[in-house]
Amino acid sequence: MRKKKFLITIFFILISFSSFTLAQTMSFSGNIYINSYYAYFIGDPSLSYLSSDIQEGIYFQQNSQFSISYISKSLSLNFEYKSQPKEKVESSIKIGNFYGNFSNELYKSISPLTLYNKVINGIYGIYEKEKLKVDLIFAKIEGRKKTVKLNGNDTEGPYFIGDFFLIPYKEKVYLNGNLLKREEDYIIDYTYGIIYFNFIISSQDEILVEYEISGTTEIYNILGIGIGYSPFKLSYISLQNTSTNTRRSFIEGSLTIKRDENNFIELRDSYAFLENNYSGHANYLRLSLKGNILSTDLETINPTESYPYIPEILGNLNLTPGDQKLNFNLNLNPLNSINYNFLYNTSKDNIKWSHNINIKLTSSQLSLSYRRENDKEIQGFNFTYTPLNLCGLIQKINTSSSITDTYTFSISPKIGNFNSSFYFSQNNQSIDSSYLKEQVVGGSITLIGKIFDFSIGGNYKVKENLDPQTPIPVSQNFITDGETYMFELQYTPLQDSISLYINNIYVKNNETFTYYLPDNTTKTYTVNYYLYNNTVFVFFIDEEGENPPPAGINITINYQTLLPQKIFLQNIFSKIRIKYLNLNTLLTLQKNNDNNLIYHNIYLYTYGMPIKNLWLSLTANKDIERKRGNLTLNANYYLKPSSLNFNLYYNENENIETLSLKTNLNLSITSYNLILYYEYYQNLYYENFYKNVSLSLELKRSFSFGDLKAKIVKSKKEASYSLSPYKKDIQSLSISRAINEYLSSEISISHEYYSNNAENYTLTLSIIPIKTLPNSLFFIRYSQNKKDTTLYILQLGGNIYLDF
Repeated sequence: MRKKKFLITIFFILISFSSFTLAQTMSFSGNIYINSYYAYFIGDPSLSYLSSDIQEGIYFQQNSQFSISYISKSLSLNFEYKSQPKEKVESSIKIGNFYGNFSNELYKSISPLTLYNKVINGIYGIYEKEKLKVDLIFAKIEGRKKTVKLNGNDTEGPYFIGDFFLIPYKEKVYLNGNLLKREEDYIIDYTYGIIYFNFIISSQDEILVEYEISGTTEIYNILGIGIGYSPFKLSYISLQNTSTNTRRSFIEGSLTIKRDENNFIELRDSYAFLENNYSGHANYLRLSLKGNILSTDLETINPTESYPYIPEILGNLNLTPGDQKLNFNLNLNPLNSINYNFLYNTSKDNIKWSHNINIKLTSSQLSLSYRRENDKEIQGFNFTYTPLNLCGLIQKINTSSSITDTYTFSISPKIGNFNSSFYFSQNNQSIDSSYLKEQVVGGSITLIGKIFDFSIGGNYKVKENLDPQTPIPVSQNFITDGETYMFELQYTPLQDSISLYINNIYVKNNETFTYYLPDNTTKTYTVNYYLYNNTVFVFFIDEEGENPPPAGINITINYQTLLPQKIFLQNIFSKIRIKYLNLNTLLTLQKNNDNNLIYHNIYLYTYGMPIKNLWLSLTANKDIERKRGNLTLNANYYLKPSSLNFNLYYNENENIETLSLKTNLNLSITSYNLILYYEYYQNLYYENFYKNVSLSLELKRSFSFGDLKAKIVKSKKEASYSLSPYKKDIQSLSISRAINEYLSSEISISHEYYSNNAENYTLTLSIIPIKTLPNSLFFIRYSQNKKDTTLYILQLGGNIYLDF
């Protein structure tokens, strides 16, 4: 905070010195939100869980952002501050040929042999005039940059990074060398280091994650200066560990001959010193040529083993002391068709190299690849022919313990109103003494019309295990929803072979697991699990009893099983898709043969607006000969300003039944507004069950003096196991009125009754400055929590929002 105030002061001093300039502009914009209060507790603190949203003492939270900019003929100044999602302070100044930048999030690169693509906290300045260039950096490094490579497994995730407490918003995720976008392509759990993708990552894909971890006690100060006169440059970097005072120094000379951004040669040689003693060197070469016929890119990096480089701190994860790396790309462009890539990396105990060639023609593409890393050898061949939608893959992976062969082929030609498809895949895997083979073949024919489409087809899938007496390891992942406590396994596990991982942490049965909540607090549970009929039951036990696992965590169950010698699945289907009355409907009839168990299935999906203002979506799936199926119905009816929403979900499976029903009515008539909400949830599994029923009624009536609001909530939960305390009844009443043209007030009273007979009474008085700060309020609140004892809470505070 002191840094921020100092920067703002300097900002306005510089403006005052430049105020004599006639042509100048200044802008100031932003918003500030402050939530602050003081809470005084008297009584039994064990009842504070009834007011879990109130912390004792002083509470302050702010979410703000603002920027200031000043531009004149001789001076340009900018200042920006953001508090969320991570605090960031940045300012910049430009005077003539000098540019300076201060930020707690500077992304800077000095050289691939020293500071490279790293986030730092400090000051960077540069002076440029014709061929002369002088730059200066003074900062500190607080995070350790790391990288991990993950292989796809034909799922969307989860994928475990292997570290906890990642620094938010500093990761970079690459898929086969392409940078992905956060939220759009993937989501990430920074606490546990878990990534989920929005699409399937195949077993041929490679994921690279660059990230930084928090909690490290190592902080490094970095000082750098560079002086260059094109094409030469001399630079000095000093890196000091603040905890040990160990100093590393790098002196580097470079030569860059550059015609443009695509045609240049770059040579670098760096000499390093550890505590003023010579400690190795590194050299770097980059050559880039781009022409009409040929383009090439060559990059080599060669550090000695004693070169005191710390990749996690200085940023270049491709620089490891003692490792030599070479990357070569060649493109032949007469038809923009041929690309060749060669990668070579060697160290003491590791040799890795690969070849990859791609040939692109007008309507087809061929790709040949070979990669070897120590005893792991990968060979691949891909081909594509666009007019027939023809694709194929041949791949072989050979390691010291396994051999995997993969073959895939698909073709989807289109002739007029007919579409056809055929696909074939085979995967052979040899692991030690076991041999697994999986083969899939299928196809379909589709007739396309204006109102309807009709398809017929089928597929056949077979798995063979040539050594059925050898145990096979299996891993299954589940994402919890906060209500489900049972997780069905795909195969029958061997006795005592189950191991449970929660967010990639191994948890023994009846031992504790600490759950990190979103507000950075923790809760510790005892985890109990057991197996029954191929289903694992998992309970989180606290002082209140047994609970389903909290929502949003990942449970991985590892076990061993004996696969039969042959497993097959065959299905034949016919589909008809109809577009009529603003509805799109798909009906599928399917005959299945699951290891000589024959059953039929009906699938229905329809969506659209059959009548005005009504949106409808229906999905139904039912097996005829056995108890297995599900139904989902979503309906929304809008008649502004009123609306009705209805959601139904039903699922049945052998001895399992789940029913969820939600209805929400929002009715507005002149000065009345009514909101009615009903929810029913039921989950049955053998003799275990869980039920939840909730009804909410909210009424608002507008008068000339103000508004009257009343709300009633009724809830009831039942389970075959003990439940944590929950709110059974809620009643609230509030009255708001305008005091004058500047202020309005609201008085509210509420009562909450819990399943363990605890009660909470709350009385709140709020004042709203409707003219000056219409989105803000100030309040005084009194709460009383009662059970066998009593806790009294007096709270004084406010929420302030200012937009400028």
